[in-house]
Formats: sequence, C-alpha cells, structure tokens
Amino acid sequence: ISLSTWFRDYLYIPLGGNRRGKARQLFNIFVVWALTGLWHGASWNFVLWGLYFAVVLVIEKFFLSKLLARIPAVFSHIYALFMIIIGWVIFNSSSLADIAVYLKDMFTAGSAASNRQFVYYLMQYKVELVLGIIFSMPIAAKLSKCFKDKPLFETARRIGALLLFVLCIFYTISTSFNPFIYFRF
Repeated sequence: ISLSTWFRDYLYIPLGGNRRGKARQLFNIFVVWALTGLWHGASWNFVLWGLYFAVVLVIEKFFLSKLLARIPAVFSHIYALFMIIIGWVIFNSSSLADIAVYLKDMFTAGSAASNRQFVYYLMQYKVELVLGIIFSMPIAAKLSKCFKDKPLFETARRIGALLLFVLCIFYTISTSFNPFIYFRF
C-alpha cells in the first residue's frame, strides 16, 4: 500500500471524500495534505509543504483543469515542474526563513554569494542538467517508434539503461555526505 493510497482509504474517504459537497471536499483535501506534511516530519516546513500542495490541488481541480487539458503538453510539463520545484524548496528547507531566502534567490538576481553558488553548481552539474533536460522530454518514446523494427535497438536500450544505472550508483557513492531526509523527524 502506498502512502497516498493509505491517506485516501483511511482518511480522505472516511472524512467524506468528495461526496458531501464542495466545502467539505475542500476541508478534507486540506486535512489530508496537512497530515501528509506532518507525516513527513515534525517541522513547520513539512506542514507548509502539505498545505502548499493542497492549495495547488484545489486550484487545479476547481479552476485550471480545463485549461491544463487544452494547452500543449510542453506547457503543462513546465507548469508541473515549476510547482514541484517550489514544493521541493519548501520540503527541503530547514526553516521557514530558509524558504523565503531560497524563493527570493530563485526569482531575483539574489546576492553575490548565491550567484557564485549558482554558477558553481551550474558548472559542477552541467552534464546532469543537460541530460535531465533531454531525458525529461519524450525523446525515448520517439526513438522507440523510429527504431522499433531494428533488432539491436532493444538490446542497446537495455544496455544503455544499465550503464546509466551504474553511473548513477557511482555518482551517489562519490558524492559528499547526504543524510537520510527523514532523520530530521
């Protein structure tokens, strides 16, 4: 059972789900997401993260769903990435003040120190950034369609996936100390 399934089956549905009117549905969404945030850790940033996604969900469900269905997929992907990245900033920050600093630095020129840090990380992870951009696009599906009749394509795809997996393990092992995220709980 996944965390989202547990919250749906044992909290959202028993609270009434979406069967008791819009006001009750909104209440249920906010309760479930606030508790999801609290489940991740006993810190205000986790609760704020949960409430952030509750607000995003409500806005999408009641206002943006038709628009997001009509716009080209690339814009929906950009929208989703934007919202998820902001969510990660909230989730990963150690304090509410850090959230404000990170968001300010993301959307303004920031301080000289943060600009140097940005350039450092950009140069340090340039290959990963380019690969992330490439692989976040539907390139694999298009390549599969183009080369599906080629007998070696499936073998090459599997070998490539295995090599990427091994590369990821090497990168993970070689990075500096990174504590398990739930140790903050």
